[in-house]
Amino acid sequence: MAGLGAVACAYPWSAWAQQPGRVYRVAFIAPIARSAPQWAEIVEELSSSGFAEGKNLIVDWRGLGTSPDRAETVMAELISGTPDLIYCGGDAAMHAAAKQAKSIPIVATADDYLATGLVPSLARPGGNFTGMSLFAPELNGKRIELLIEMLPGIDQVAVLADQRVADPKNLEAIMSGLKPKAVRLSLLWIKHEHEIEPTIKAAQTAGAQAISVLSSPLLHSAHLRIIGIVAGLHLPAVFQWPEYVGEGAFAAYGPRLLPIFRRIGQQMVQVLKGTKPADIPIEQPTKFELAINIRTARVLGLTVPEDLLARADEVIE
Repeated sequence: MAGLGAVACAYPWSAWAQQPGRVYRVAFIAPIARSAPQWAEIVEELSSSGFAEGKNLIVDWRGLGTSPDRAETVMAELISGTPDLIYCGGDAAMHAAAKQAKSIPIVATADDYLATGLVPSLARPGGNFTGMSLFAPELNGKRIELLIEMLPGIDQVAVLADQRVADPKNLEAIMSGLKPKAVRLSLLWIKHEHEIEPTIKAAQTAGAQAISVLSSPLLHSAHLRIIGIVAGLHLPAVFQWPEYVGEGAFAAYGPRLLPIFRRIGQQMVQVLKGTKPADIPIEQPTKFELAINIRTARVLGLTVPEDLLARADEVIE
C-alpha cells in the first residue's frame, strides 16, 4: 500500500496537458453498474471532446456492487493502473481516494460535498478534488414536505437513510421543522443492502404510512429493489431522482440524473485537457423537478391532490 501511495504522489500536475498520440486512462469507482445510463452521458462527453475508447482512452471500471466497505481495496487496485483521472461515486470512494490518491485528479459526486470534509469550499476546492455536490440535505426536507402534501391526513413517515452518508444533525433539523405539521418521523438507518427490506417492513409494522428514501450511492444502486419492496407493501415512497418515476416509483423530487453526469463528463474533459481540479469550482444543480406516477398512485389506492399534479414537472399516467 505504501508503494502505491508513492506512485500516486509522483504525478506532476504539468503532465496533464493533452498530448497527441497519448493514451489516457480514466478509472471509475462507484456502487453502480457500468450499464447504468448516467455513464453513457460521461462517455459521450469524453468522446465528443476527443477522448474515445479504442483510440486514445482506456476506461478502468471498478464497481463496488452494494459493498462500500470494499472502497479502499478497490482504490488500491485502481491506483496500481496509474490512471490519469479517477471518478468517485459517493463518500466511501471519495475518502478512499483522499487516503491513497493524493495527487491524482479526482472528479466526484457527493450528496453534500462540504460535509465530506475533503474540500474547504465549493468555489475554491483546492487539492485534487472537484465535481458535483447534490444539494441532498436541503432537498431531503422538501421531499418529505411534498410527500405529506400528496397524502393528506398522513401522520407517520419513515425515512430510509444510509448511515455512511446521512448527517443526523440534518435529519434532526427536518424532524424539528415538521413538528407544527403533527407528523412523526421514524429514522431507518441501514449500512448494507440486505438490511433494506426487513427495515422497511419493520417500519410499516410500527405504523409508518409512507417512506422517504434519502439520497446515497447505496440506496441509488438498490433503488429498483426498493421500488419493488414498497410496491409489495403498498407503501407510497418519494425518491431523489425524477427518473425513478418512469421506473414505477410513486414520486420523486430533485435534479435530473443524466444532466448531472453530463456535467461530470465535461469536468473530466477539463481535467484531461490540463485544468487542475483545484481550479474547477464544485457545482450544484440549479433545476429541481417534481415527478409523480399516477399509475402507481392508483395501484396504491391514492388520489393525488389536483394542485400538486398541476405543479408537477412530469406526470406519468
